[in-house]
Amino acid sequence: MMRLVTTIAAITLLSGCASWNTLNSEDMLADARARSVQSSQAHVLATWQRETFGSLADFPGQTFRGEPMKADGAPNADGAADIQGWSWSADGKQIIIRHALEDGSYGGVTHVYPNGTENELGYTYVTNADFETVGTFTLAKDGSWEATEAVNGHPDITHVRSRGHVRDDGALVSKADYLSDGVWTSGHGFVYTEFDGEVPEVVTPSGE
Repeated sequence: MMRLVTTIAAITLLSGCASWNTLNSEDMLADARARSVQSSQAHVLATWQRETFGSLADFPGQTFRGEPMKADGAPNADGAADIQGWSWSADGKQIIIRHALEDGSYGGVTHVYPNGTENELGYTYVTNADFETVGTFTLAKDGSWEATEAVNGHPDITHVRSRGHVRDDGALVSKADYLSDGVWTSGHGFVYTEFDGEVPEVVTPSGE
């Protein structure tokens, strides 16, 4: 969010400099007041986002590459890396996460939004695999979170629960479990670090 505030301030400063020679003292004072109001509004928006989205508010504007890990936390050399890009919606009221496996075989888009419950956020997740989920994030004071979601359209899995936290080195760790036929199974996990590349384009299944 700091990057957004910095960008707004830079744009305001440049627009003021463009007409510098035509400003008198009153114009300059009015311009300074306008910039102060804009800065205040940007700060209020950032504060609201921080209070609402907690630790998740740090991620928009960044792209991450996730290295797969096994259920026991060991690296999974046979798994595909996951790339995800975080952004704010145009009105700043939702976090949008677009992700895809590195080979483009699977991906989806998540919308995270306030659901009216303190320390909790709602989200929807739509995939290219003909299923979608609806769930909630529960945010902890230590910056970690847990998520539970109901799955619609998947042939086997009916619910997913996951948890995540940010390590001391800045890496983002997530782990998921799956409910199928009434039994919870430990699933995949990823260790995400910042990535300079782009989210891969998702390959549309053949015949569609």
